[in-house]
Amino acid sequence: MKKVASYTTSFIDITNCACKQKYKPLFSCIELELLNPNTVDKTVSSWSDTVEHYFLDRTNYKFDEFKKRCLNDPVIKKNLVRVYGKNGKETPGMLDCEVTKKLCLHAELNVLVKLMGQEGHWLYSSI
Repeated sequence: MKKVASYTTSFIDITNCACKQKYKPLFSCIELELLNPNTVDKTVSSWSDTVEHYFLDRTNYKFDEFKKRCLNDPVIKKNLVRVYGKNGKETPGMLDCEVTKKLCLHAELNVLVKLMGQEGHWLYSSI
């Protein structure tokens, strides 16, 4: 949210500056292009496989106790469901399976990819 807010604030500040009479000639020939977000499918390893590496002896049930404590904590459980659940809902065995999530790449990378795709043009970026 902070990053989105900072982009919004910057956009508003630039727009306010461009509207001032003395800066209008500088901004009068600029074309604004709205870019679609670039997304990527990312595989997230199962929570159980990742966490159990930190427990040397699984026979003493410390891992299972830790798992129960995590699922009983509402904040931790909410985050686990967000990452490992299906459609934001808890599912049986959700912590034991790999999941694939669609993630948006950073806006800076989106702009950079767009700039690099413009062959034969001199480009200026103020990121």
